[in-house]
Amino acid sequence: MTSTPELPINSVLPALLEAINTHSRSVLIAAPGAGKTTRVPLALLDAPWLSGQKILMLEPRRVAARLAATFMAEQLGESVGQRVGYRVRMESKVSAATQIEVVTQGVLTRMLQDDPMLEGVGMVIFDEFHERALQSDLGLALLMDTQDGLRDDLKLLVMSATLEAKPLLALLGDDTPLVESEGRQYPVTTHYLPGDKNTPLEQQIREAVETALAAASGDILVFLPGLREIRRASDALSVVANISLQPLYGGLTLAEQQAALAPDAQGRRKVVLSTSLAESSLTVEDVRIVIDAGLSREPSFDARSGFTRLETRQVSQASADQRRGRAGRLGPGVCYRLWQPHAALAPASTPEIRSTDLADLLLELRLWGVQDHQSLRWLTPPPQGAWLQAERLLKQLGLLTEEGQPSGKAKLCASLGMSARAMAMQPESAQDACARGALWLAAWLQESERLPQHQDAAEALAQLANSRLPLNQRLNRQVDLWAKKRHISAANTIHNTLNSTDIAALLAQAFPDRIGKQVSLGTFATSGGQRLSIASESDLAHAPWLVILDADGKRIYNAAALTLEQINTCFPTTLDWQLHPQWNASLQKPEVLQQRRLGQLVLESKAGPAPTTEQRTAALLEAIRQQGLLNVMPQLVPLLDRLKFLPRDKQTSWPEYSAEALEATLEDWLQPYMNTITRLGGLTELSLSTLAQSILGWDKVQQVNALLPLSLEVPSGSNITLDYSGDEPVLAARLQELFGQLETPRLLNGQLPVLVHLLSPARRPIQVTRDLHNFWKNTYFEVKKDLKGRYPKHYWPEDPMTAEAISGVRPRK
Repeated sequence: MTSTPELPINSVLPALLEAINTHSRSVLIAAPGAGKTTRVPLALLDAPWLSGQKILMLEPRRVAARLAATFMAEQLGESVGQRVGYRVRMESKVSAATQIEVVTQGVLTRMLQDDPMLEGVGMVIFDEFHERALQSDLGLALLMDTQDGLRDDLKLLVMSATLEAKPLLALLGDDTPLVESEGRQYPVTTHYLPGDKNTPLEQQIREAVETALAAASGDILVFLPGLREIRRASDALSVVANISLQPLYGGLTLAEQQAALAPDAQGRRKVVLSTSLAESSLTVEDVRIVIDAGLSREPSFDARSGFTRLETRQVSQASADQRRGRAGRLGPGVCYRLWQPHAALAPASTPEIRSTDLADLLLELRLWGVQDHQSLRWLTPPPQGAWLQAERLLKQLGLLTEEGQPSGKAKLCASLGMSARAMAMQPESAQDACARGALWLAAWLQESERLPQHQDAAEALAQLANSRLPLNQRLNRQVDLWAKKRHISAANTIHNTLNSTDIAALLAQAFPDRIGKQVSLGTFATSGGQRLSIASESDLAHAPWLVILDADGKRIYNAAALTLEQINTCFPTTLDWQLHPQWNASLQKPEVLQQRRLGQLVLESKAGPAPTTEQRTAALLEAIRQQGLLNVMPQLVPLLDRLKFLPRDKQTSWPEYSAEALEATLEDWLQPYMNTITRLGGLTELSLSTLAQSILGWDKVQQVNALLPLSLEVPSGSNITLDYSGDEPVLAARLQELFGQLETPRLLNGQLPVLVHLLSPARRPIQVTRDLHNFWKNTYFEVKKDLKGRYPKHYWPEDPMTAEAISGVRPRK
């Protein structure tokens, strides 16, 4: 074994080992640079409770998994694959001797689905849990379920750098031990270089790099949001002399990643252009300078449309601090931030579970045997609107039965580790002519690299499939692994089975909710109920039918041309003539039509019979969803404003009460009142109290009224209505009515403070405070001095803390 470097984590290892020895779940909070990733697993190798079992350590990214395993193996004086190995998508280096296996989070999910007992595993370590990846949240929920029902001897360790520990400890159990370690951090000097908004980012990067090269020593780590920006910055920096440019992102080979992390072989100063993967779990040698564009690319999912867009956003404060800290790992450093010093950053990034499509998560849970996600424990529960949308999609994809159970195709593909949409395009027969081609498309769907916009995706993919590009070689390696599992003959090659026609048909099966019909040049109505457009100069603007791969709320970015014949072939059992009640917006009444439909896309239509009561109700509910619940029933706004403040965690079990969640469950709470309603306007006549009882139930209405009352009684005896419409509950009252109120009112059993708006006698705002006691003690006298002359008939006592509160002009004698 090579000598172990002295790391900050070493000082807390005895306490951590004792905590793990005596508890089934433990938490380690260790600042960046402490050494937790590579030191902790090695320290556990000889633990007696392992009894010959292995340790699994989860990393959020393939790069980190490979490098962590490589470093630990070097510490043992071994090559990777002996006592320390790794397993990531499309690659593994493990053996019978492997005791520490570093895996990516999706790999753990597959291992659990294949063997819920995790035979031969004594401990699972979650590294970098603060990143709050979806698969990490899922893995923790499943492992706690395994501990509770199957493996009380299995140990869990959650390691994080910046995560607030209290909610995590509450999730894992009150007796869960917490061990904390300081990081190894040298001072970092921060400079702000905000660029003009009209200056391209790559030019700002080049100017910052030139400034840094002249002003400080050491290599440079540049944080950029994605691969496109890395390539543009690399082009811009190619004119800078005597530097080594190294990209760093998830799609690189291990050799390319190691080149980015190691010193330059020719002794040149290195400039590493990285995505956010270098924030915490990787150490780039010799870096003393960080240049941070302050941007990250994150998924943003719209449950209504079913589209996920990768949006470029300002980083959170936690991420900015992590990035800055990279300059101080090895010695004093410098950080250049390309934004204004007073820019307001969110405290932390949004957990992925709240911002992404949940179809894959839901399918994993159904395969696990869980029907209701609330039966598991979550640090952040899945949003109800996205959950219900995911269930509808999985049924449309043929992966869930109408009863919500995994279909035969879902079970067939489960071991492959595919996304739900990729599963949907797989033929059930391994002898199908497109079987291997469907695997290739599935592999492409899981890649981060995307196609040029506005070109026919089927034609572009056919060209890629027949190319010798590194991306295609990587895809074919994945196809070989899947084909072996599915017993698909290697003779069934991509080259003679996959063409643009096949690709378009397969994509249609993966995206049945995104079939578009041209309604005017460049404008398409979709099976998901949207109306989207594509650039008029694109050939696709003239296509009668499209399958849409990528779009935002208005524009189509990637699509493939389809024919009606292909659609009829792809969906033979779903396109029969059926009666469909719908809302006629022009006539403002329900009607019934005979239609052939794919989702909300009408292929053919003709008049049907008069609507029954049930059909009229269905048409009204459809109209509500089309026009938006709160547009049709504005009386619900005050109720939803209050309900958004309810805590949503495992202990309180309050579900989500957003407009989107209620729209998804109209049949449950609104339909009972619909029998006598024949027009949309009649819905506004339903009282709020009636609707609240239907949505919440009588018991929960009483709980909400106690936790989040409609009004508060103030010292004057008045009941003041609370305003819940903003980010904080607001009590707006005339100052004289609050004399003697020393503490700020609090709701939710004291957990939620009220924002107090103090009003003048004329009911104009004069002060906003969250600390009434401090206002009376310090600020009141300035307010009194300013207002007493304007309102001489009103009461302005010398001691507001003991004075009588009044609702009129003067106190009672």
